[in-house]
Amino acid sequence: MDFDVIVEIPQGSRNKYEMDHAIGRIRLDRMLFTSTRYPADYGYIDGTLGRDGDPLDALVTVGEPTFPGCVIACRA
Repeated sequence: MDFDVIVEIPQGSRNKYEMDHAIGRIRLDRMLFTSTRYPADYGYIDGTLGRDGDPLDALVTVGEPTFPGCVIACRA
């Protein structure tokens, strides 16, 4: 199964970004105030819908962090 993941938060970031689907842009939601960092690029699978009403989440392992809004071709 092949699908695209839209990155919201790059690997190693302490900033929590979220896609604002109403305006089609990525918004800074908050900064994590602990030493916790995202272990991989974190984003969502476009065109899906979870029980919470948001697109399904995805973690993508890449060699280097990408950037918010980057589209990554993935396979499960």
